[in-house]
Amino acid sequence: MHLLLLLSGLLIGFQLFGQDPVYSVLTTQNGLPGNTIYSVLQDDKGFLWLAHERGLCRYDGVRFVPYKANMQQGFSLSNLMAASSGQIWMQDFSGNFYATSKDSIVKEPGLVSGGTYVAAGIINNHTLVSVKSDSIRVKHLPSRKQWSIKYPGSFSSAICYEPDAVYFASNNSIYKFDGQRLTRHLQLDQSLKNIFFLVKAGADFLAFTKQVMPYGYRIKGNAVQPVQLFDNRVFVQEVSKVGNEIW
Repeated sequence: MHLLLLLSGLLIGFQLFGQDPVYSVLTTQNGLPGNTIYSVLQDDKGFLWLAHERGLCRYDGVRFVPYKANMQQGFSLSNLMAASSGQIWMQDFSGNFYATSKDSIVKEPGLVSGGTYVAAGIINNHTLVSVKSDSIRVKHLPSRKQWSIKYPGSFSSAICYEPDAVYFASNNSIYKFDGQRLTRHLQLDQSLKNIFFLVKAGADFLAFTKQVMPYGYRIKGNAVQPVQLFDNRVFVQEVSKVGNEIW
């Protein structure tokens, strides 16, 4: 069976051998703690984790199990991340970090919020990376060792998390952090402005703005080439890579 996730109301469907898929609609009427879902993650055991307006819950296909945190500063949680240990990590919209511990979630005191939310990521299955305005914060989850690395330039929200590295844009450069070393991956022939999203596509990159023409850029080598994607007056809320397609 192939699990399909549709986030417009959270439809969960199972692809059967027939022509028409069978699905169920999950809402507060059948146990979902909140109808506003900010992040969904399926772990390697098949459980669905849902970060929503009231916190976090786990769904096993039958029932929802809520996870609560005594120190949680905001009800809403987002950006679910899975570590190889089985722990689920997440953030609230103030930039605080939490992790699952048995049947609850615990605030991470070592990762202090700067007051703003920037999505972090886990690379190499065990290293949490958070890009800040002039540095990146790194936490090796098995040892709980934490450190910070400065980088030149100015902050950009264009961050791309791959399984084995994180890439981010700063001024006219793209930097790479592989869990140990921070290097300048590309020196570009022009500065990237108004960029909010960065996607790795093979050896190249695609960068996107939210609402500034031409909306897209292809980065091939050190060359930045504009790509006309839409007519004017479009707002790009999110960019994701699914297989070989950019959504």
